[in-house]
Amino acid sequence: MDLNQKKNTGKLYSPEMKAFALSLYYISGKAYKLLSKFFKLQSKSSLMKWVAAFPTAPELTPAAKEALARKVKIMSESSNLCTITMDEMALKADLLYDPGKDQVIGVEGVFFWRSSLIATSALVFMARGINENWKQPLGYLLVHESCLSDKIKATLLDMIDEITSIGLHVATVVSDLGSNFQKMIKSLGVTPTQPWFWHKGRMIFYLFDAPHIIKA
Repeated sequence: MDLNQKKNTGKLYSPEMKAFALSLYYISGKAYKLLSKFFKLQSKSSLMKWVAAFPTAPELTPAAKEALARKVKIMSESSNLCTITMDEMALKADLLYDPGKDQVIGVEGVFFWRSSLIATSALVFMARGINENWKQPLGYLLVHESCLSDKIKATLLDMIDEITSIGLHVATVVSDLGSNFQKMIKSLGVTPTQPWFWHKGRMIFYLFDAPHIIKA
């Protein structure tokens, strides 16, 4: 890895070099900016463009998972503690053909399951640090009208497994008061007197989003 000289305009970087630069940037943005004055490092905007170009899909893609794993490696143990938030958002119903994937985008579906119904909303999953201010979108479900509770549950548990495998520790799950979420937590065994559920030996607390509770 050649870092001895200041970078030249138009220089191409290998994926390994980009991954190294991304890890360095995660450690300290200010230090990265300083080192960029003396070594062949990509600009911040170039790094962000590289990350933005990762393949997009409902699930946490391998490229996005690797980028998150690199950040986790330089986190302190307390910073690994996180929450998973879930929220539904309305979409403008439309269809789009993706020639790269030879796939019609905009129909209801998740992972390998797809229906013929046009999606009208998306259920988005995001991880957020509890002791440190960081966040990472994990995936989404395209659904027609509202997502069924069993699909939410299956996807949530998959997301927990995915980010646990790279060293994050899920302490809480947060959602609004939607009827599908309420049905899901009943299947998880969550009650007012027992606001948690167990998953693979770990106790995870379930919280309703406070602003939604106030509005309700």
